[in-house]
Amino acid sequence: MVMTNLSRLCCAAIPFVVLISAVRADTINLVCEGKSSGGGKQVEVHMSIDTAAKYVRVEQPALTREFREGVYGRPTTSGQLFLGTDEPGRQYVRIDDDVIKYGRVGGNDREDFRIDRRSGEQTVDGRIVSECSPSRR
Repeated sequence: MVMTNLSRLCCAAIPFVVLISAVRADTINLVCEGKSSGGGKQVEVHMSIDTAAKYVRVEQPALTREFREGVYGRPTTSGQLFLGTDEPGRQYVRIDDDVIKYGRVGGNDREDFRIDRRSGEQTVDGRIVSECSPSRR
């Protein structure tokens, strides 16, 4: 699947020193900043992570994506991916004290997002794409 960095920005890195390191049943709200591909302008992405429900919601300027542990389907719930497809696949969300991992596996397509809870760096398929910090939203 071919996607712009903007469509993959949904999973940015987060300085989590401010966040409690123990995994608890609560919601983590983040704001992540990174550059979009094609213009390189700064893009702000809001993320909400429910640790008990194993749910990640990513709100970008023109796209909302939701990932739920064990669900089979398309993660895009509103807006459109700018390039490529949004094939259905098995979604996953894994949360521990060090890392939040989420993504989708299906067909010929795979997306792997990772947020380091200590440094705040978010990677997509192994590449650092953004920096995240706690949000009051």
